[in-house]
Amino acid sequence: MPQPTKSRTTRSTKTPRKASPKGNSPKNKSAPAKAPAKMSPPNIAAMSARIAKDNARVSRFMESLVNHVDLIVDAAAAEDWQEVARQADYLSGGGSAHGCSELSIRASELSETLKNPYNACTARRQIVRLIGACGRTRKA
Repeated sequence: MPQPTKSRTTRSTKTPRKASPKGNSPKNKSAPAKAPAKMSPPNIAAMSARIAKDNARVSRFMESLVNHVDLIVDAAAAEDWQEVARQADYLSGGGSAHGCSELSIRASELSETLKNPYNACTARRQIVRLIGACGRTRKA
């Protein structure tokens, strides 16, 4: 004859739960919906002023492209490669800062080429590519 098994009962240190009213059991209860965080309306005037300032900055950069390309062409004609490199560095940084990636890449390539003084022929070809990139940048 099998012996009856003893059931183990453990005492809980937790306080017993009170019976909840019907239909309001903890399993069915959902947390109250939180009200969305109140956001202050955007300061439209400040945003508009910032956008206008950024647009003016970009416009000034675009207008200056012709002058910098002219300086590069004149310096290359005079074989002043140091000035060509200086202007290329300016266009590389400015193009990057103003979102003109093709211009920045072409100017960086020219600047890198001019680190070797014997690359005048390659530099001249890259100047032509840079001029094309400036034209496309101004059109966009």
